[in-house]
Amino acid sequence: GTFSKTGASACSECPAGKASETGSDSCGVCKAGTYGDTADNVCIECPAGKFTPTAGSSTCSNCDAGFFSGDRATNCTRCDAGKYSTAESSSCVSCSAGFFAAAGASACSDCDAGFFSTAESKSCSSCDAGSYSTARSESCVPCAEGTATAEAASSTCTKCAAGMYQAANGSTSCVACGAGTFASTTGSTVCSDCERGKFGNASGETACTDCPSGYYEPTEGSTACSACTGGRFSSSGAGECSPCTSGTFAAAASSACTKCEAGEYSNSTATFCDSCEGGKYSSAGSASCSACDAGKQSDEGASECKACSQGGATVGRSAPAGSSLCYACVQGYYRAGDRCLECVSAERHRSAPGYPGIECERRVVANSVSMATLAELPIANGWYRYDSTSGADRVYPCPYPKNCVGSALNGSNDDDAPTAAAPTSSSSASSTGTARRRLALDGESDGSTAWSTWGNALCSAESYGPLCVNCRAGAFLDDDSRMCRDCSEAGHRPTTLQIALIVVLLAIAALLILYYACFKNNASDKWEALARSSIGSNGFDFTDLGKRTMTNRLKTRVIDKIKWEKVVPKVKILWTFTQLVAGFGFVLNVDFPEPYDTVVS
Repeated sequence: GTFSKTGASACSECPAGKASETGSDSCGVCKAGTYGDTADNVCIECPAGKFTPTAGSSTCSNCDAGFFSGDRATNCTRCDAGKYSTAESSSCVSCSAGFFAAAGASACSDCDAGFFSTAESKSCSSCDAGSYSTARSESCVPCAEGTATAEAASSTCTKCAAGMYQAANGSTSCVACGAGTFASTTGSTVCSDCERGKFGNASGETACTDCPSGYYEPTEGSTACSACTGGRFSSSGAGECSPCTSGTFAAAASSACTKCEAGEYSNSTATFCDSCEGGKYSSAGSASCSACDAGKQSDEGASECKACSQGGATVGRSAPAGSSLCYACVQGYYRAGDRCLECVSAERHRSAPGYPGIECERRVVANSVSMATLAELPIANGWYRYDSTSGADRVYPCPYPKNCVGSALNGSNDDDAPTAAAPTSSSSASSTGTARRRLALDGESDGSTAWSTWGNALCSAESYGPLCVNCRAGAFLDDDSRMCRDCSEAGHRPTTLQIALIVVLLAIAALLILYYACFKNNASDKWEALARSSIGSNGFDFTDLGKRTMTNRLKTRVIDKIKWEKVVPKVKILWTFTQLVAGFGFVLNVDFPEPYDTVVS
């Protein structure tokens, strides 16, 4: 800081701005990068962060922000991009990741959201689609599952909307849920299957739709519902269809079962109701039809049964239980066409005309009703009816009551009761059934069978013919019991001796008859000659005959002989006529006096 010339007695201080080194003979200017200290008149190097661009500087200048310098710097250097510095900086500082700086920056700037940077970056890079970043991010983050972004430089990912999903990371878009699935919330990573009883028929559904009433869906993830079959029903959202109970029905795709109307019925799972058949009825909602009680009838589809007997022409009409027609009669009545007439038996009303021998209180029984006509009413024991057409209401007492066993039909003398079948119309009703056969043969010469209520059907197995008076072959008339009995019941069979005795007796009888005939003819010839010789042209000459007594006897015998010869043919005719008349009572439907009937019988 001093100097001296040659021969100087002392060193002089350098002026300001100048300096000298030790032993200098003059003071000089400080070089660039240094400055002169006025106090010490020495040149001092500019420290880092300062500089002197020219020589002779008395001070160092500070480096601006964004610049830096080392010691004895003549100028400041600009910081590179990605670095920064403050004033008087001896160096630049690198920007951290998430920040950036241009060259000569005095500070690092933040990367915006959606951008990122590494350390010493001169700028920030944008995030790709499918990723995002926040401010000052050193990297981008892929969108999480259930989110997506289609834009670059996104500061956030968007949640998938309801009805959409995204199962992968870093997605640029969300995927719509397929048909049969749904996503009810945003940000879904998967879609859920539609539950049982629901369906989804479009993509992107936020919820599944309930199956409508009458439809169902038993599986999950369905795109459509199936209609309930007939006989079943469902409410909305059903996973299965419920069966209709008995007494109800439903068509396909029904939301409820409908009750069968009165007069109809159905089983379970029915698609329609059946009408009750004739003879039955039902109330609304019935599972089955009930049979009408005996004495009532119903048409097809009836809700109630009607009484057969309702007065007037319907009095006495009846029907078995479960009948559609009133084709039968109540007890004590018989069928006459479409009407039922009261049968007044002599047993019931002894003071009134009736049908003696006809069992009015018995009848063709089937379900407690009668289907008998008058001709079919059973005949009581001891009585006989000739046929079922003419005079069907006329029956006669049998001379051998035990031979007349009554009609097998209707069980009048039999425990077997026939069954009856309903006719197709009331006018064609007839009794049918089964009963133990009474006759030895199924058919008789008079046309009667085991079913008949007339003729041989009324006779015992050992008798036949009108009034059952004839014994069949192999039977005999027992005088004690007054009935025909099987010969096996009479003891042992005739022996050879008995037969021979009968033959001898018959031969003797024949000889006696022959002798009587010869004697009769001789006596007749004598008397006839005597009579003729005694007869003159004017009549008998009784003078020649002697006594009057003898004359009268002769006259009487001659007249008797003549009369007898004339009477015998007439007697034969009368006897034949009597045999024919024996059946007139039946043919003409006329009652002969009791004595006559007895003799004829």
